[in-house]
Amino acid sequence: FGYIWALHARDGTLQRIDPSTDKVDRVINLAENRGARGDYWDVEAAFGAIWVASPHGRVQGVTAIDPDSGDVTGSIHGVGRPLNLFVSSKPDALWVHSGGSIEDEVLYRVGPKTLEVTGSLGMGAECCVSGITQSGGYLWVSHSETPNSPREETSDPLDAIFDLTNEIRKVDLK
Repeated sequence: FGYIWALHARDGTLQRIDPSTDKVDRVINLAENRGARGDYWDVEAAFGAIWVASPHGRVQGVTAIDPDSGDVTGSIHGVGRPLNLFVSSKPDALWVHSGGSIEDEVLYRVGPKTLEVTGSLGMGAECCVSGITQSGGYLWVSHSETPNSPREETSDPLDAIFDLTNEIRKVDLK
């Protein structure tokens, strides 16, 4: 795409930034036609579209937006409350991390051409996915079984923070 796409969830806009000028050169108003302000959580640019995650509200799901026209070109539903998006290649897939409710958190694999869920992986009821990356033909998912679990008390005042040590899960992309 050659641009940086930034989601401004508070006012429901998607902003295109030209990296050669460091300036916003286009604004797509998501809230105008698609939902209320604050309904948008994450954005990815891939497979000829801008993908926007909406975990709640009128547009709950993932919306594909044409980067040139700003028009909606497709929607993905049936992926719970989508919080985060990740793009993988070989195979091409849009990964949707869904959670934040009493249901288990799930990582869904979606075909970017068909917009159909082609696989899913349960991450557990108390899981918190904190990072996703691709390497060596695998998807690597960082997660914690207990969100923000406090460390045991120590005499070191700097150790009174939450333990963010996560487990790493290796997922075959197939």
